[in-house]
Amino acid sequence: MGYNWRIMLKRLRVIAIGVLPWVISGGAIGRTIVFVASKQHRATQQYEAEREKRCASSFPAPGDAEKQDACKHELDSGLNYLPWWYVLLTWPEGITTWGILATGFVIAWQSNETRKAAKASRDAITLQHRPRIRIRSLRVERKDSGEFEIRLTIRNSGETVAHLRESEMEIMWLKDEVVTDTFKRKISPIDLRPGERKTYHFWVPELYVKFETSRLILEQHPTQDQTAFLAFSGTLTYTDEIGTRRETAISRLYVFRSESFVPTKNTEGEYSD
Repeated sequence: MGYNWRIMLKRLRVIAIGVLPWVISGGAIGRTIVFVASKQHRATQQYEAEREKRCASSFPAPGDAEKQDACKHELDSGLNYLPWWYVLLTWPEGITTWGILATGFVIAWQSNETRKAAKASRDAITLQHRPRIRIRSLRVERKDSGEFEIRLTIRNSGETVAHLRESEMEIMWLKDEVVTDTFKRKISPIDLRPGERKTYHFWVPELYVKFETSRLILEQHPTQDQTAFLAFSGTLTYTDEIGTRRETAISRLYVFRSESFVPTKNTEGEYSD
């Protein structure tokens, strides 16, 4: 029995929630009608009192009694004494006004829905034909003097423009898997069209000596294991035309004997949204 009462109370609560907006709306409409009727009654009384005074002053002679009576009982429109917004509740003026307002509302609503539909369609096309930033190459260009630069080439392999935001790259030196030096380089914001490439040049003069020394040691001792590494990592952040944020990350180590960068052991270090 208690279970049945709980079900009944739950149903009554749902019904009450559904009916409540209608009750509130009906109450608001009722209050508006009462207010307008009261306003009309007071305005009518005030207007009739002022009209009687006007009629009496306009026809003061004793023989003008009929004229005074006709003046007092003339039929005037309520528009002469009611508030300006009363026209919204009169017939037929009120219906015409509401019709114009409703027409304007429908036009505005249709225009807004059209804009929303166009935006949704454009967003769907952008999501379907999205930009894709890919790492095309990462290599070291060594000079005869021992100096070197790191060249990073990226490409938009997608079908729409990629808006690359300011991103930060890290160039590190590792000795026995311990980071001993870290240098940060920023990439400025650019727009990459579909199929467009961009190459960045990074110079790290602070690592020239360590880099060349390690290279020569491994060159002179072919069986020796490489224990010092040049590391490069960072995340490229970009957005599409509708502002969807995407990322492409890179994390690699330079191998002197193959003269190439290879992915680090951290499998999550490189990814592309």
